[in-house]
Amino acid sequence: MKTVQIPENWTAKEALAVYDFLADVMEAIWERHDDQMLELLHNEEEEPVDQIDWLQQKSESDNNEIPF
Repeated sequence: MKTVQIPENWTAKEALAVYDFLADVMEAIWERHDDQMLELLHNEEEEPVDQIDWLQQKSESDNNEIPF
């Protein structure tokens, strides 16, 4: 897993705002895709998924359309 670097000059208030935003994003993703994500996580335990291959397949199946 890659370590994400954050600005050293963030205040605690700014860091908390970003943390809260990311928590909301994670919750929204989970609410929409929980079953599929659980299946993927279960499959990872059995057979690792190459993320690049998975993203390419996903991109092709979605016809590169962004829903927002």
